[in-house]
Parts: sequence; C-alpha cells; structure tokens
Amino acid sequence: MPYQDPQTAPVKAPGTAHTCALLQRATIVVLTHRQASVSLIQRRLRIGYSTALGLMDAMAHDNIVSRDIKDDGFRAILINDGDLNGMILKLQAEGIDDSRAPSSSI
Repeated sequence: MPYQDPQTAPVKAPGTAHTCALLQRATIVVLTHRQASVSLIQRRLRIGYSTALGLMDAMAHDNIVSRDIKDDGFRAILINDGDLNGMILKLQAEGIDDSRAPSSSI
C-alpha cells in the first residue's frame, strides 16, 4: 500500500482516533472563529479540500453547522451562543485546541 500523508488523507473511517481528533479540531476552529467554511478548515488545519469537506459534512451530520451554504459562502452555525461557549470549553478540556485560533470571549 503506498504511503499517504495522514494530514491529507481523506476522512474515510469514522470513529478512528485520528478522524475523531481532526473532527474535534475542526469543530474548535469553526466555533472559535464563528464561521463555517471548508476553506477556513483547510487553512487552519493545513489539510486538503476533500478532508476538510468530509469534516464539514460530519459537522453538518452532528447538527453543528447547516447543510446548506449561505449567500456569503459560509454555513450557519446551529449551536446557540450559550451552548457554543460550553462546547468550546468541553473540547479544550479534552485536550483539543487550535493554538492559532483568535482568543475568544470565554
């Protein structure tokens, strides 16, 4: 089997530790930036388009972001502000962090 960089490998095996960690990091990025787009996830996590799209689809499946893209090119974040801060704190407590994310008002 040829070598495939795990940073650019497509998200194919839900439930694996690597996929879960990437999904948690992508969720932190989306929630701290309060924007949901594939290109944002690509840039912040330094991953390929198909991987970022898979992560965005997984977040849509988990009702974190909308399935539809708004006119401005972003998806709507479906979590209210009260739950948003709690979810960020929970993910950060699990050791998942985006050190390049802007400081939030938590």
